Amino acid sequence: MLDIRKTPYSHARSIISYFSINELDYSGADVAKVLNISRTSVSKARARGEKLIVKNQYLWDLLGTS
Repeated sequence: MLDIRKTPYSHARSIISYFSINELDYSGADVAKVLNISRTSVSKARARGEKLIVKNQYLWDLLGTS
């Protein structure tokens, strides 16, 4: 059985959550519906995504943000 809590999936959800909420102005509820996770999980994932992106300049460049 595939465990979706593994690191690559978690990082992807975190980056998607951060980018969707902070850069594209989607609500946490909308992101939660699309990712099929709770709003609380989206909030936590957004915070993790921000840390990942801040640590990695390549991600900023890839996402085209400043």
